[in-house]
Amino acid sequence: MAIPVNQSKYRCFLNESGVTITTTRLITPSHNLEWANITSAGISKSANPIAALLLRRKQMFLLKVSEKTGGAPLIVFETEDAELVKRLKTAMNEASAAAKS
Repeated sequence: MAIPVNQSKYRCFLNESGVTITTTRLITPSHNLEWANITSAGISKSANPIAALLLRRKQMFLLKVSEKTGGAPLIVFETEDAELVKRLKTAMNEASAAAKS
């Protein structure tokens, strides 16, 4: 018998624009990471908003993660879509809460 998606240990919280967030993994077009190996994950705005303004470009958002192996944070995904960023943050929070329970 199949386990309902919302009750699965490996629940998918987001699968959109090439990003998949589950209880155990963060998958982007360029990376496939296990949450167990990630020490922090967050979304920040690009480093130079003035250049974006002068070039008449939208603000770029960067999904960055730090792994247990150390080293500099990795940029694993970029987007200009502020609404997608909200859904990414929500999915990451839900995945974190589900992993703790």
